[in-house]
Amino acid sequence: MRKCEYCGKEFEPKQSRSKYCSRECQVKGFHASRPKGETKKCKWCGKEFFAPHKGIKYCSLLCKMKAADEQRTIIAEQKKQEKKPIKCKHCGAEFVPRHKRQIFCCEQCGYEYRYEHTPKKKSKGIREYNSRICAICGKEFVPSNSIQKYCSKECSRKAQYSKNKKEIVVNSERPKKKTAKISPASQWFAKMSLREISEECARLHISYGKASLMAMNNMLPEDFGKRCK
Repeated sequence: MRKCEYCGKEFEPKQSRSKYCSRECQVKGFHASRPKGETKKCKWCGKEFFAPHKGIKYCSLLCKMKAADEQRTIIAEQKKQEKKPIKCKHCGAEFVPRHKRQIFCCEQCGYEYRYEHTPKKKSKGIREYNSRICAICGKEFVPSNSIQKYCSKECSRKAQYSKNKKEIVVNSERPKKKTAKISPASQWFAKMSLREISEECARLHISYGKASLMAMNNMLPEDFGKRCK
């Protein structure tokens, strides 16, 4: 027999290390054995407060945030002190960089340095091409680019005009498509009113949609619409 460490009741242990008589006593005994809170001094304001566990250092969230802000400012100042002054790449003046990649003391120095050291674009006409013969007038000329075929704008306009003219001639020579003949019933269908068409559809026992489809394909009966004359 063994005594329960929480309630003092005698019980027969199922295992050699059993301390409590039941599950309830085990849970209650566990919570009772945990260390209770204690009174502490706030690290920011110095006010005494009750801390339920050891990890709490500040009396309120406000004190915790103020302490964190102070810590950030201290770290930032330390980083500033650690940074060594360097010379500007353009003007040579000493300055403390804000980050590792900063090489100019100000934006103006950066603009001036890039303007001086960036390669300027080549102007048109510097590259020399071999002389060619104009496709319209036959005159020899030096082209300004690798695609130029004509010596002047007038020759290029003439070439464009002649090209368009040829296209017009070719299109005019093409045989015209034969248009399908429209049946007289389909012609009547186009001229008839909605009331007249519905009367004819009722007479022939067909729907309006079917009648319109038949009219498109010239399949309407010859007597369609003749009564409505």
